Amino acid sequence: MRFGEVQEVYRKLAKEVPSIVSTFRRDSYDDSSKVYLVSSEEPSYNFDRVKNHFDRNRRSADSLYLSSKTSSVHFIEFKNAKFHNFSDSIPTKALDSAFIHRLACDNPESLEMEHTFTVVMSTEKNAEMENPTSVMMRISGYFDDKLNQEELSNELQEAYNCLCLSEERPFAFTGFKVILSSRFEQYLANA
Repeated sequence: MRFGEVQEVYRKLAKEVPSIVSTFRRDSYDDSSKVYLVSSEEPSYNFDRVKNHFDRNRRSADSLYLSSKTSSVHFIEFKNAKFHNFSDSIPTKALDSAFIHRLACDNPESLEMEHTFTVVMSTEKNAEMENPTSVMMRISGYFDDKLNQEELSNELQEAYNCLCLSEERPFAFTGFKVILSSRFEQYLANA
């Protein structure tokens, strides 16, 4: 499946479910704190609403960004919390997001292109992190351990198995990224 076909899937879905059309600013809103984590009005798809259209029981990223610049798919999760307060939920959200994306596209080949899962953390709540690179390395290792070892829970293993195109071609995210909310605009410019 080509990138343009994936874009068309979401354009059609937006006509069916108009509420999925959003912006990163809206997607980053934290109800409990009444705070927007980012100010970008760049268009996005509210992936929680996409998920609810297909399967309300799964967890998902907050946003989906289809980058025409790099022909890649970006799942983006906004977190207005300290890293250690949410890290355990990320592997489930990552796999469920890929699963929902596959359902939306109705084509397993939609998973063959580049897919990135990015966590955007509150700069304010994670300001003490002096070296974001070391956090990224730590979280990447955490994800690799959770997603690539046999230690997956039965639920995660089942979701992962549904994503695999075949035993020879397992699904894998191209990358996991962790960024501070203050660097989101820079992230988008390079996505």
